Amino acid sequence: MHLKDYRINFQEFLGEPPAHGLVVAYAVCDLESGAEQTGIVLKVGVDTRARVYLNGRQIYRNACNSSYTPDQFVTTGVPLKAGSNVLVFKTVSGPRWLGSVRLTDAAGRPVKGLKLTLNPP
Repeated sequence: MHLKDYRINFQEFLGEPPAHGLVVAYAVCDLESGAEQTGIVLKVGVDTRARVYLNGRQIYRNACNSSYTPDQFVTTGVPLKAGSNVLVFKTVSGPRWLGSVRLTDAAGRPVKGLKLTLNPP
């Protein structure tokens, strides 16, 4: 899958939440890395409570609502293993939510050798 500007916009995959009540939504994708990589930067934009997990380990948490700005929150030192890496985006929201994740190298460039799959094997 080709990502414009290398940002994974989870609202495109999860759609709009119902108009009432709290909603818990999960988006899961497979990140195929051609080699082990360290020092990756995770940039998250979210307007509600959210968590991001990579290979079963929580790497980001936002405990409050805010206005959505892409790449607003940054986590550094994220490791990718060679082969399959499972990224999970979890959100708890009210009547609407926005969420995106971008992975870059330390200089802010797209991560080389990284392929996104929404339907992992």
